Amino acid sequence: MTWMFAAYAIIWFAVFLYLFDMGKKQRAIAQELEGLKAKLARGESN
Repeated sequence: MTWMFAAYAIIWFAVFLYLFDMGKKQRAIAQELEGLKAKLARGESN
């Protein structure tokens, strides 16, 4: 029973790490998108 609890805890820890990482990546992409929108509004190509 102890091994099952440990495995369950490890799985949930991995899930939370994955979700945290995806959140960080999503924020970075959103910031990049906002920068690209600003460039587009100013008429810049690069």
